[in-house]
Amino acid sequence: MDVLILDGDQQVTYSAKNSAFAAGPLELTKVGNEKKYLVSAAYPDAVFQYVKSEEFMLNSIINRDFGKIRSDYDDDTVFERELSSKTIYMLSRIRTHGSNSTVYVITVPTNVPGGMIALKVTGALAMLFFCVYWVLVALWLYRDAAKCRLSPLYWGLIGLFTNIIGLIVYKIYKHSGAICSSCGAAQAADYLYCSFCGSQLGTRCEGCGAKVGVKDCFCHQCGHQIK
Repeated sequence: MDVLILDGDQQVTYSAKNSAFAAGPLELTKVGNEKKYLVSAAYPDAVFQYVKSEEFMLNSIINRDFGKIRSDYDDDTVFERELSSKTIYMLSRIRTHGSNSTVYVITVPTNVPGGMIALKVTGALAMLFFCVYWVLVALWLYRDAAKCRLSPLYWGLIGLFTNIIGLIVYKIYKHSGAICSSCGAAQAADYLYCSFCGSQLGTRCEGCGAKVGVKDCFCHQCGHQIK
């Protein structure tokens, strides 16, 4: 792989590896009507296949179309058959802002043994972990909703279809009320006693009997001071 920097006259001003392309100008022209193949008069034995910068690294290392590159070149260009022995390079252009310089990254396609298989296995494992994570979120919602007596099937289905969004909604809904410290059931915020086990959920105002919080100094209903 080599990185070339060209000035406005297409003269090479820098070469990372001092490859053969650093010796002279690198003026590239299209091969007929083909946009993906370029040639340079200074290097008649080379053909450059243009690849977008975001695809360059993957295509140059794990190239499933390694054999297809040459067949495309043979079929699509107007060159004679004997010229198909040219060396085909992959070329990507890096955009430079505020400068007339051009940066090219050039490499020879490398067929990594088992590279495509490794990529497919990695993709399959990533998909497997994602599916496991998705199902685990739904199962956690089902189990926690069952513990809090909050329609576990309903919340489990919400988690299965919406995942993290359903989890956030469930957390907000669950903590909008009170949770019984004895049985774990979710209760309305104004309940004084748990409707499942009868445990006391809060403190009652001695003046009016309304439920008050543990940090309240006065009753919000009657203004009675909380001891």
